[in-house]
Amino acid sequence: STPEETLARARQLRAAAGAPADPSSQDMAVMAKAGAMEAAALQQLSEERAASNSCATGNNVPPSLRSFDRMA
Repeated sequence: STPEETLARARQLRAAAGAPADPSSQDMAVMAKAGAMEAAALQQLSEERAASNSCATGNNVPPSLRSFDRMA
């Protein structure tokens, strides 16, 4: 599955688990796991977009090292 699909699924799970007015401990555990899934999917999306942007611009130097790159 893609990060987008994982993100959508995680959000759906979290919403369903949080739907009861008084969530059980199992509901809370599902919400926590879904939150971790969501965070991992967002991280993966961020990394993919960053890689795509650096390839598109031809700039593979991390921002923290760009000043060193200019000094050479």
